[in-house]
Amino acid sequence: MCPFSGNIIPRKGTHALPSLEQAQADLSPHFALLHQTLESACDLAVHALDDTGLAFEPNLHADLVRAFAKRRLSLYDPEQLPSGGVCFRIDRYRVKILKAEDGGPPISNITKSRTNFMRQQLPPDYEVLGEPIVNLMLVWQVDRERKLSSLQFICTTQADLNSNMADVYWTFPVPDLISAIIGPKEVEIDDLPIGEMDEKETGTR
Repeated sequence: MCPFSGNIIPRKGTHALPSLEQAQADLSPHFALLHQTLESACDLAVHALDDTGLAFEPNLHADLVRAFAKRRLSLYDPEQLPSGGVCFRIDRYRVKILKAEDGGPPISNITKSRTNFMRQQLPPDYEVLGEPIVNLMLVWQVDRERKLSSLQFICTTQADLNSNMADVYWTFPVPDLISAIIGPKEVEIDDLPIGEMDEKETGTR
């Protein structure tokens, strides 16, 4: 069942894509790092706005979250995308970090590039070795206090540039394994001073 509201059509089975259970097994070793990274990035973005005296603005906050997340995910060798986008590989999975829209994938006013990504297409010059590449969205959302409230992988099979609709094959949440084991803890805000951020990483979307 598709858990999202809006113009999203759930789609059953596609043989070329891994099952939900297979994807969970493949990606589970990365859950803790990914959740901790996005949780920290959301907190760092709020502190950066507070420290510079800037009012909260959703698009600017999202730009900062991506910039902080990209730094912390450097071990995955993220692709160099325009407008500070974050996309990286985990084995056969090509993962793009995106902000949620109404609790689901961002599908309003989607670009041709994102449409192709959601259709499981790759850039013409993308090198593929071994198993077929699977495009996944890692979609994050914050609550009223700008804290990370949800993080989930979403696999789509189709998207329509004109009608803002997407076929969701499967989705599953990324659990907060660290807090489940040791309990909540304060995030240290000293690993990436705002003044040292690369201008390219803080560009607008």
